[in-house]
Amino acid sequence: MKLRIIDWNVQGRRDVARQMTFLDSLGWDVLLLQEVRPHRLDDFLSWRGVGGGDGALVHRPDRLADRVPWGAAIVVREGIELLTSAPMINVPSPERTLFGVVRAEGVCVEVASLAAPPASTGWNELKAVQCDRFGDRWAARTLPLVVGMDRNSPRTDHPELERCEWFWDAEKRLYGPHPKHDMRDVLRSYLDKHPEQLDAIAKERPDGPLATSYMRGRGKGDTPGRYDVIYASPEFDVLEVRYPFEASIEAGSDHGLVWTLLDLNVDYLPQAGQSFVPLG
Repeated sequence: MKLRIIDWNVQGRRDVARQMTFLDSLGWDVLLLQEVRPHRLDDFLSWRGVGGGDGALVHRPDRLADRVPWGAAIVVREGIELLTSAPMINVPSPERTLFGVVRAEGVCVEVASLAAPPASTGWNELKAVQCDRFGDRWAARTLPLVVGMDRNSPRTDHPELERCEWFWDAEKRLYGPHPKHDMRDVLRSYLDKHPEQLDAIAKERPDGPLATSYMRGRGKGDTPGRYDVIYASPEFDVLEVRYPFEASIEAGSDHGLVWTLLDLNVDYLPQAGQSFVPLG
């Protein structure tokens, strides 16, 4: 079963029609969105061809009073069912999380839209706590899982994962080479199978990023970064990945989206976990 997944931080923009027109031009089955304002969610859900969706702030309206004007959302096209969805509970910023179970062609898959809160806006070490909670949740998955997220990291997206530079140790635990979970960055999975493309990137940008999804730099916005990613569990084969940065900015956001085509192997059996901490 093939699924077209898009992850995008839509920056709380008003022109949902412009954004959805762009998304439709790419083709999609599931949208994993960040920074969706509550009063704009219905604009996404009422768009032609949309089969359903949900937003984290629907479940947590209390968070609107806590200087948070937007949250995560999941949108599915017609023909795909969103069976259930809810934000995480024991995290510093629950409105930036939404997990859901979708059913396509009779098969259930778990999806999630996530964001790590930016430390620059006062979240500081709570960003690290959020990352650790994500790692726990990914490691405890019970279905094939696809996560779209705004990491607000790394400092350096090096072609070699071991040489990436992170802002917090918790980010390295979640995104680095030795995580507790089995999720994988789809772009790195794709490049592993296409080493000639990785070699070309490393030659052009020896220190990265592998692609551009955001211009960072303490208000200057002059440093290309790859904050936005899609992670997938090993049941999925990554067939294609795109980072249309300039077109995304033109369509209405300060983040570029991530588009991927995944093929689910329904017969795949994940390995039993290998990293266990003795209890006694």
